[in-house]
Amino acid sequence: MIDPVLLRSRISRINQATSITPIQKGFSSDRKFMVRFEHELPMILRMSHSNTLQHRQQEASLLLSLDQKGVICPSPVESGYLASLDMTYQLYSYLEGEDAEIILPTLSDTDQYRIGYEAGNQLALMHTLKAPLTIAPWKNRAIAKHDRYLMRYKASSITVPHDQKLIDFITANQHLLKGRPNHFQHDDFHLKNILMKDNQFAGTIDFNGFDWGDPYHDFVKIGLFSRQTSIPFSIGQVHGYFEKQIPELFWSLYSVYTAMTVFSSVVWSIRAAPEQLDEMLERLDTVIQDHSAFQSVIPSWFIDAESIFKKNAGPSI
Repeated sequence: MIDPVLLRSRISRINQATSITPIQKGFSSDRKFMVRFEHELPMILRMSHSNTLQHRQQEASLLLSLDQKGVICPSPVESGYLASLDMTYQLYSYLEGEDAEIILPTLSDTDQYRIGYEAGNQLALMHTLKAPLTIAPWKNRAIAKHDRYLMRYKASSITVPHDQKLIDFITANQHLLKGRPNHFQHDDFHLKNILMKDNQFAGTIDFNGFDWGDPYHDFVKIGLFSRQTSIPFSIGQVHGYFEKQIPELFWSLYSVYTAMTVFSSVVWSIRAAPEQLDEMLERLDTVIQDHSAFQSVIPSWFIDAESIFKKNAGPSI
């Protein structure tokens, strides 16, 4: 436990804060705090292991670039290293709003779709950032990562329905990853990291897990999380990203990445959130059913409901 009084005394930027309150959210090992002032806007303070300093500095630079592109996201304020704690710290501007996961179910389907459309627009803006030339080709990294997760999955005592069909599907289609672009990935783009205020899209948060690779990979959290809260939002996100002109290749790649995510999600749950393993297995079962054990690349939730929203004009409706 990090003492907020100690933080106030060590970080000059927040020594006039009226309160520093821990934020109990998420699975990261980082420690997050809401910092409030009497005459300034609130900030978010994130404390991380010292070996993350370079990654956090890159994140701050990326957030500035994203802001310049029109992405609604936190702005970096200050970062540094606290020798007494052997930890890095990052201060960000605070975006007002509530989790879209909480607000969306209270809205009409049309409004849920509208919010999803804008979220898709925002995701498309994020993906205009290209990776540094030093980043290895996406296919090499993605396949190697999948192979590691698959090995750990097979070593576990957990099995998901039709797992061999999923493995065969991935193997047969992994050639599609060759030549895919290396662009910015939020890597955790779902409703818990999307904010709403006054029933409007209010921004995206939690960029700390960013990565580089195929932009289409950022859609996998739709199948795992978003579609189970709001199918209209999920359809809107796809429509908004592509301005309704969905490339045929998108669904093939989306399904390969989603099938890969089934195995990585099992391994991640066992390691990081075993108390939620049963819930995750239920989600994964839904994903597998949505794709008929990946005999279908387009999920049933999209096929069944897209026609309802096809004539909508996007966020202006």
